[in-house]
Amino acid sequence: MLFSSYAAPASPDEVIALLGKRNNRIAAGNLWLRMSRRTGGTMIDLKNLGWDQIEETDDAYLIGASVTLHMLETHPGLNAMTGNLFADAFRAIVGVQFRNAATVGGSLYMRAGFSDLLTALLPLNAAVLLYPEKEIPLAEYARLAPAGELIRGVRIPKQEVRVAYRALRNTAGSVPVLTCAVAARGSALYAAIGARPMRAELIGGPGEAPESLAAELTRLTYGTNRAASEAYRRHVAGVLFARCAGEITGKETQA
Repeated sequence: MLFSSYAAPASPDEVIALLGKRNNRIAAGNLWLRMSRRTGGTMIDLKNLGWDQIEETDDAYLIGASVTLHMLETHPGLNAMTGNLFADAFRAIVGVQFRNAATVGGSLYMRAGFSDLLTALLPLNAAVLLYPEKEIPLAEYARLAPAGELIRGVRIPKQEVRVAYRALRNTAGSVPVLTCAVAARGSALYAAIGARPMRAELIGGPGEAPESLAAELTRLTYGTNRAASEAYRRHVAGVLFARCAGEITGKETQA
């Protein structure tokens, strides 16, 4: 995408004002945007907002919108809480240089069907933090169409959780054919299935058993594209779920 000007605002209000003008865009990691052949107005850089940190509070991890995927991948606290979820989920995304540029805010705003990040975050009861002060559950946010909103970060509650992640790719570094994350939080069991090739969707809840979630998988919508057929994705969803559920429960689950 070719822009006519560049701006690095010093405040979120300045960003909001710039977003109100047609064709202005937030650059974020500028990885997918740069592949577009469209022309734009002003490229907006969020580097001066201080949203590039992971803050730990008494009850949550607050992840700034400009935090990179590699920062999540290597964060000791988050990986300790989740059993290396982010390290497992991100290591196959292109390469370290790419993950050092791709940002949390840019990835979530896209709501791409192939997003490993969206699939990994959904079972953790994460919430998207918007500017001005607004918090929306990620599961709800993921269903919405992009509307020019300004993401300031993500909130992940501190919790006792057992979580496993699996993704199938046709080749190393390619976008996934299917993604799966399964998490046990207390008596609740959740699963997120992404790259169907639609956006990741969260299923499950309190009292769910692996067998009932496996049945719910069959009722999700799957599609066909150049990477895989609908029938193949449906089969792979059952296989990946069984492996994830088996990892966190210690029991073999029928796919």
